[in-house]
Amino acid sequence: ARTLVVRGREREVTLPLGDIRYMELDADRLWMAGDGFVAVLDRLPPAADATARTFCSGIGRAQAVHVWRDRVYVTANGTLLVFGLDGRLERSVGLPPPPPGQSWLHDGLRALGYVQ
Repeated sequence: ARTLVVRGREREVTLPLGDIRYMELDADRLWMAGDGFVAVLDRLPPAADATARTFCSGIGRAQAVHVWRDRVYVTANGTLLVFGLDGRLERSVGLPPPPPGQSWLHDGLRALGYVQ
């Protein structure tokens, strides 16, 4: 597992996380997407004992996360997942999961196909 180091003027916080593929700042929050999870640091700069809150997990390989109009949009495995800020899944738009033993190739929100 990898760690994320957040450096401030007066302190440095190290957070254990999986492989982070995307990060985005939204107001005072830092959103992170990676292999099977979306996590958020609810306050920046973080406190010395801060931990990232797992926003959602078990979603497959997340490519991006974006916050807009009180919704959290996550792209994962060819699907656009729409969450409320409370972490409740509101909508899932996109392709069905790939056949067993195969995985999707992605270009943004558009799936290019799959490989075995």
